[in-house]
Amino acid sequence: MPTTHQHSLPCHVTLTSFYYLVFFIFLALTSSLFISFLLFLSLSVVLSPMRVIASQASQIGTRVLGVKQKMKRATRALPVPDYDSFLSALHDITKSLATPL
Repeated sequence: MPTTHQHSLPCHVTLTSFYYLVFFIFLALTSSLFISFLLFLSLSVVLSPMRVIASQASQIGTRVLGVKQKMKRATRALPVPDYDSFLSALHDITKSLATPL
C-alpha cells in the first residue's frame, strides 16, 4: 500500500501541474487573441476615417486633373506667344518701375 500511495502522489502532482500548464497556455492564447482583437478594433477605428479621407482626396485629385485638362484644352486654342513682344513689354515694365514717380 505505501508504494501505491507514493506512486499516486507524484502522478497527482504531475496532473495538477499539467492542468495548470494547460490553463496558463489557454489563458495566454485567449489574452493574445483578445489583445489582437483590440488592436484590430483600434486599427479599424483609425483606418475607417482614413478611408473616407482617401476617397475625398481621390475625388479632389480627379477634379484637379479635370481642371488641368480643361486648362490644356484652353491653352491649345491660344496663339503661339511672340517672345520678342513679351520681352519688350517686360523691358518697358521694368523701366517704368525703375523711374521715380
